[in-house]
Amino acid sequence: MSDQCTLRLVRELRQVERSEQLAFTVRYEESNIRDIQALIIGPPGTPYELGFYEFSIKIPSDYPANPPTVKLWTTNRGRTRFGPNLYANGKVCLSILG
Repeated sequence: MSDQCTLRLVRELRQVERSEQLAFTVRYEESNIRDIQALIIGPPGTPYELGFYEFSIKIPSDYPANPPTVKLWTTNRGRTRFGPNLYANGKVCLSILG
């Protein structure tokens, strides 16, 4: 990963960590910031309310030129699909991810 990509990713992760948004958190090892775990709590007033949704995020070495790969782990062992962009096998399909 280039120095420019690393600096950008570090800046973005710090921004998330400083956020006052309590419904979203990330975890990663300092030795490998390209492998991120995220936990999102479903927002009030939505069908996802109070649900806990765990994701793994893999950042490519040429980030941000190429998007991260995101996988949803909260799938009830592949039996639950939460929406049109979140598949039961964990695939997250969003046009902004590429």
